[in-house]
Parts: sequence; C-alpha cells; structure tokens
Amino acid sequence: MGMITLMTSGYDAALARLPDAYATAIRLADAGLTADEVAATLGVEPESLPPLLELAHRKLRRELTRPQEKRRSLN
Repeated sequence: MGMITLMTSGYDAALARLPDAYATAIRLADAGLTADEVAATLGVEPESLPPLLELAHRKLRRELTRPQEKRRSLN
C-alpha cells in the first residue's frame, strides 16, 4: 500500500467519524461545488456555511491528529 493510499484511507476514515453534515460539507467542497451549491445541498443558508465548514475542518484535523487508540465516533 502506497503513502498516497494510506493518507487517503486515513482521511476517508477520519471523515467517516464526523457527523454527516460536517463530512458532507467537506466532501462537497473538496469536490469543487460552490458555497451556494454546498449550502443548498445541506439545506442551510449560504451565510451559515463558512462557520459550518470551519468547525467541520477543525473536527477533521482533530481526528487526523488524534492517536488511533483514542479515536471515537463524534456522531
């Protein structure tokens, strides 16, 4: 298994531990959707998306840096 595969699988695993709205927001933004498109898909107002994404990325960073034995579902 290559380094890129390990990094991708770790990223995907960390995303899977996030609440659905956070994971979906990150995935849609990563896929290149506009903020308006992401907000519409999530059913939120466009102005609420930046703080939602900021919190989602903070939780994702925490999951990616947390030692494996201490990882727990955030749902």
